[in-house]
Amino acid sequence: MKKSIRILIVDDEALTAKAIKSEVEKMGYDTIDIATTYKKAMSYIKRETPDLILLDINLQGEYSGIDLANEKIVLNKIPIIYITGYSEHQVIEELLATNLINRLSKPIRYDELEITIALALNHRKGVIDLGYDFTYDLEIGTLFMKNKPIKLSQNEQRLLERLISQEGEFVPMEVLKFEIWGNEAKSEASLRTLVWNLNKKLKSKKCPKRVENVHFFGYRLKL
Repeated sequence: MKKSIRILIVDDEALTAKAIKSEVEKMGYDTIDIATTYKKAMSYIKRETPDLILLDINLQGEYSGIDLANEKIVLNKIPIIYITGYSEHQVIEELLATNLINRLSKPIRYDELEITIALALNHRKGVIDLGYDFTYDLEIGTLFMKNKPIKLSQNEQRLLERLISQEGEFVPMEVLKFEIWGNEAKSEASLRTLVWNLNKKLKSKKCPKRVENVHFFGYRLKL
């Protein structure tokens, strides 16, 4: 089933953090919340397990963003995009030692942030290159086109993942119907409609029809 992408924002500047939160949600991602301190951020991380952290180096209290990034629960497990308002050449080695994906300077350019988030998520394991500018992240169940997420229904996701697993070979219609709807009786017309909807989302100028069919047999994903 599709798992939403959940992002934690850790920043001691409340107005900046709220603006980032709003923009990230407009991009189609879920935000866990805003943490202004190391302690609050650790509480969210232990409870919510974010897919990505947008992290300021300066935080309220005695611990910094780098201290947070070096925690066992975070280090090499959760990708980090550092967001900071000053040049930190003096700590660059410390940044590189953490699970750093990129560093963005304030004020944030949100077009740059959107691309950076997408690239960070695509560094995760299980990202499949579908060609024609499309990728699919098996771990989080998300389709991307030019690094922008495309919303799929649960049935579209099931169909796409089954076709991906077949590596370009045809999957019989009856197999697809059972794996998508179980024992619920569905007609071939229902499957055709689902394929048509998925093809709309996979469409590109170079390949207008990604899911092909053989009449009375099945479907395959053109890779």
